[in-house]
Amino acid sequence: MRATQVVQWTSSPSLAIAADGCVVATNDACDRLTGLPSQVATGLHCWEVVKATDASGALVCSPTDCRTLEALGEGDALDLQWSGWLLGCGAVASIRATAIAVPPEERADRAAAVIFLNLDSDASPPASSSAGPPEAHPPGEPHPSPVRVLLLGSPECWNDGQRQPVRRRRVFEVLTLLALAGDAGCTREAIVDTLWPDAPRGNGRQHLRVLLHGIRRALGADSIATVHQHSAGEERLRLSPHVWVDLTAFEASVGALVPPATQSGACFVDLDATGADDAMGRLEEAVALYRGGLDEFGTFGEWVVPHRERLRAHFLALVAEVIPALARSGRIEDAIGYCRRAVETDPLAEPFQLALMTAYAHLGWRTAALAQYRDYRRTLAQELQIEPSVAVTRAFRQATASPSLSR
Repeated sequence: MRATQVVQWTSSPSLAIAADGCVVATNDACDRLTGLPSQVATGLHCWEVVKATDASGALVCSPTDCRTLEALGEGDALDLQWSGWLLGCGAVASIRATAIAVPPEERADRAAAVIFLNLDSDASPPASSSAGPPEAHPPGEPHPSPVRVLLLGSPECWNDGQRQPVRRRRVFEVLTLLALAGDAGCTREAIVDTLWPDAPRGNGRQHLRVLLHGIRRALGADSIATVHQHSAGEERLRLSPHVWVDLTAFEASVGALVPPATQSGACFVDLDATGADDAMGRLEEAVALYRGGLDEFGTFGEWVVPHRERLRAHFLALVAEVIPALARSGRIEDAIGYCRRAVETDPLAEPFQLALMTAYAHLGWRTAALAQYRDYRRTLAQELQIEPSVAVTRAFRQATASPSLSR
């Protein structure tokens, strides 16, 4: 059994890390503890996710000092002596940790160690830090509706702070079609033709009725509105205005940041102009909305492919704007986090690999640079049968020649 499967099947907060410290898997309990969805935590380094503290209350994991990684690198048994965990609200919860090293010959999924966390029963994170979907709305604006639909990344429905069980995957297909249709709505016939193109019309309409019932049960009876267009003599379905959808919010953010004529990603807002800080903040908020690809697990029909690629291209273009701006302002480690997200989204994109190597060289993170270069080289060999470019190789050599910070 793979270490990542062990993590997923464990009820207590658990995570798996690679030998270089990158998180390769978390489970739902860990996501609630850290406040980071798995799609965000995966690919980050352990010090960005683990908030363990020692007896004095100081964090025990940092870019320059990680006893867990030192033990893995030296082949020692892991001995984690944590006294607590720093919660998002600033409180420290009592916690015990157990780590199990994975033998090198069994690391098929890159996991070099699995860390199991045990919180005291009376020290669970408060509801405000553990319940509800990740926040992704501009500060200062009214809080989004408690009725929320997440379609980017792992699809979820939330109602009044509670995640709603959705047993039919096509519920999310219908929600996606309605979200993409916007205020104009979508006819029942269009939805049926998209989801069941080969089925008799009567059967398709019956399937749709079942799915609409599932949506109303999860999000409320008033979550779907009917729009009557008398001129066209048709009835359309749309999501009610109080239903907040991350996909809709992301597209609105892109529309506000990018002139319509340049939404291919060629020209975004001028971060050097007046109000650059505000523009930078809006860019980061837009990127935060993109938790992962539309239909990330590939369960929808082929109709979703152009929409998924369009949204993915917008995300990568946004990240391409954020990274150099962060680097110019000295926020190198933040830039690395965005680079990793971009590389995870498009492992073959050389500009992000180059930016990542350059950042590693700047910080002297030799171990991280070596692991990243090996992954990129292996991916290129498998997918394109080519070697990394001269520019990436040069950046890698500079990174591994820099003074090491044990990363």
